[in-house]
Amino acid sequence: MWNLKRTVLVLAGILLAACQGRVSEPVMGSVSVAPVAAGLARIYFYRDWEPYESLSRPLIYLNDAAAEISEPGGISFRDVPAGEYHISVDSQGTYPHQFKTLVVRAGDIRYVKIESLRNWYRGPFWYRDTFVVELIPERQAQDEIADKRYIPGAS
Repeated sequence: MWNLKRTVLVLAGILLAACQGRVSEPVMGSVSVAPVAAGLARIYFYRDWEPYESLSRPLIYLNDAAAEISEPGGISFRDVPAGEYHISVDSQGTYPHQFKTLVVRAGDIRYVKIESLRNWYRGPFWYRDTFVVELIPERQAQDEIADKRYIPGAS
C-alpha cells in the first residue's frame, strides 16, 4: 500500500512540474526589427497562445496570395507597398465578417490579430477550426504582443 501511495505522489509531482508552462522563448520586446523601408508599409500578424483553442498553423493571405503562417503565440510581419489588402486566413468554419480589408500608406504600421474560435463550427462529436481576422489599434496591439515570440520568415 505504501508503494502505491509513493508512486501516486511521485507521478502527481511530475505532472505538476510538467504543467508549469512553456519553455521561455525570445519575445518581441527583445528582438530588434529593422525600420520600415521607404515607400513600404508594415503589417504585423500575431496570435495568442491558446492550446485549448487550436494549435493549427493556417496560412494568412494578402489579396489571395499566401503571405505568412499564423503561429500560435507568435508574431511575424510583412512589408508591403501602399495599397488596399484583403486579409484572409485558412479556416474550415465560417464566421460573420471573418476577413478584413485594410488600406495602408507608405510608412504605416498596422496590426492584425488572428483569432481562433474552435467551438464555433462543431457537431456532437466533431469540431472544425475557425479563424477570424481582427484589425487591432496600435496601443492595444503593443500590449498584446509584448509576450509573443517573434517568428522571422514565417512565410
